[in-house]
Amino acid sequence: MEKKLKCFVIIGYGKKTSYAGGEVRELDLNETYELLIKPVFDELKIDCYRAIDINVSGSIDKVMLDEIQNADIAIADLSTLNANVMWELGVRHALKPHYTLMMCEKKQMAALPFDINHFVIYPYAHSAEGLPFKEVKRFTSELKNVVTKMISREPAAMDSPVHTFLESTLTSGDEEDLDEGDSLLTLIEEAEKLKNAREFLPAIPLLKKAIAAGEKSRIAFRNIMPFLFCRLAVCTYKSGHPDAITALLDAQAIMDQLNPQTSFESEVLGICGAIQKRIYELTKDINALKSALKFYDRGLTLKSDYYNGINVAYCYLLLEKLEPDNREAYTFNRNQAILKTLEAALPLEDKLRKKDDKDLIWVLLTIAEAYHMKSEAATMKVFEEKANEFAASSNQPFALSSYREQKEKIKEILGNQQ
Repeated sequence: MEKKLKCFVIIGYGKKTSYAGGEVRELDLNETYELLIKPVFDELKIDCYRAIDINVSGSIDKVMLDEIQNADIAIADLSTLNANVMWELGVRHALKPHYTLMMCEKKQMAALPFDINHFVIYPYAHSAEGLPFKEVKRFTSELKNVVTKMISREPAAMDSPVHTFLESTLTSGDEEDLDEGDSLLTLIEEAEKLKNAREFLPAIPLLKKAIAAGEKSRIAFRNIMPFLFCRLAVCTYKSGHPDAITALLDAQAIMDQLNPQTSFESEVLGICGAIQKRIYELTKDINALKSALKFYDRGLTLKSDYYNGINVAYCYLLLEKLEPDNREAYTFNRNQAILKTLEAALPLEDKLRKKDDKDLIWVLLTIAEAYHMKSEAATMKVFEEKANEFAASSNQPFALSSYREQKEKIKEILGNQQ
């Protein structure tokens, strides 16, 4: 008698909250299981079950690991980015070379972590009212087709990134992703030195080389890939090559690989905000300004920091000028952002001064800029003087020149409003 196949479903239980795209929604994962997954495997005469369906006696951890390892097929629903689901999927990939599928609610797809968002993941649409009938019909048909082809293929296709990596390492013996003498750390350190020296253009090929090395099935490198993309984007837009606008658009295209529209990574949001703000300054496209504001505002919500705060305030100041019909609301929002900026920056002055931290210059200049936007000239000058003194002792003329350039922009806007 032919052995009956088993499918273990890695999925949350009940209604879970999704924050994809900044929208708060409840997804009924029981409905996902009962309407989209189980009927397909029932029709294929494959036993289908979740962890909650198992009669547990003894250690739940052992039972879970047994099922993850021994089930012929596993399907993981990544919707809501449930930490347990992610962990169990990782264990499955480590233990089994094939027959592992991934699915995810459509709006959540853009927020998937970088480490897995480039693999085959089957999307489905989940509305506020539940799963639409047409979507149930479409997805179950697709899943049935995928599973049927998967289990009939000989030999079985390898879908585990872990086993793919191990097999390629053992069979090819090719360890030469980097030139001799070039470790990933060496490339990053050299690129950082060039970036800090404001030599952005020569840093770009080093970062591209590091990214290429990281993408060659080097699983251990994958967690630093977002950092490399961020550095590459910064060096690209600051290089101004071949021209300022092209460099900015190229940089945004690099950042788009990290899904910034749904990201909650503060560095990603800050870089995208800076790119869009600069695009606005060069093109006067108000949509770019509003995009910058969106990125900075989400960063401020996440970190309550002075960098995002001062940029949110400045974006609202510009909008006061550009859309005078909404000036009252924009002014209120600007003042709120200034308050948050000062709350974040003022306590840092003494802390950074005691450590002689070079970031103190940016804190002092941010405070001065905040008081400038509050039209409190006397207090602004106090912090300008502090910044001048610290800049002289720490050799940071770039910070002062950037501040003076920004000061003139603010002065022009405030002058036109008065």
